[in-house]
Amino acid sequence: MEEIEITNFELTYDGMYFIKWDHYEKRVFLELNTILKMLEIEGLEYKDVNEALKAWKPLQFKKVVMKVFGEENNGKISLMTSDFSDLYLGKQNLNMIDIGLKE
Repeated sequence: MEEIEITNFELTYDGMYFIKWDHYEKRVFLELNTILKMLEIEGLEYKDVNEALKAWKPLQFKKVVMKVFGEENNGKISLMTSDFSDLYLGKQNLNMIDIGLKE
């Protein structure tokens, strides 16, 4: 597996976090400190986030660079899942991608 950088993505939340970039959409595991760092890097404030959520719009990230491990092959992508995916909230076969941020 190789490190893949994800930029210019949207973040949505419906009880779980999803990122969407290019033609991919994946469920991700995000801790609060990671989310706060992403908002700081992007320059988003509470007002920006609140307005987007009230309007059911995704948050746009252009400055944040996510790091994931995986493989891209023939337009398909396989990414490493988080250890928290296993039996998260008692659910099986729930895959959340493990991400890091590029400093």
